[in-house]
Amino acid sequence: MTKHLRVLKKKSYRFMFFQEVPSRHTCSKFGNEIMSHSLLVEAMKTHFIPLVVYNNKGESVGGVLNKYNEPPGNNTVIRIVNSKGKLRC
Repeated sequence: MTKHLRVLKKKSYRFMFFQEVPSRHTCSKFGNEIMSHSLLVEAMKTHFIPLVVYNNKGESVGGVLNKYNEPPGNNTVIRIVNSKGKLRC
C-alpha cells in the first residue's frame, strides 16, 4: 500500500461540497472567501477526504442529491459524512 493510500485510509470522514459549476456570484464568493480560509483548508487536508458534487449537472449526480435530500441547483451546501456515507453533520 502506498503512503498516499495509507493516509487516505486513516481519514474516515468525507467533506462533501455541493456546488454549482459554473457558479452564481454567491457560490463563487463562498468559495473565494470561506472555503479559501487557511484554517479550513488545513482542516480539510488533514482530517477529511474532500469531495465536490456538482449539483447542477442533472442525472449524473441525481442519486447523490437524492440521498442527501439536496435539490438540484441549490446554493452551496457542505455535508460531512462517514466512510459509509452516513451524515455526521
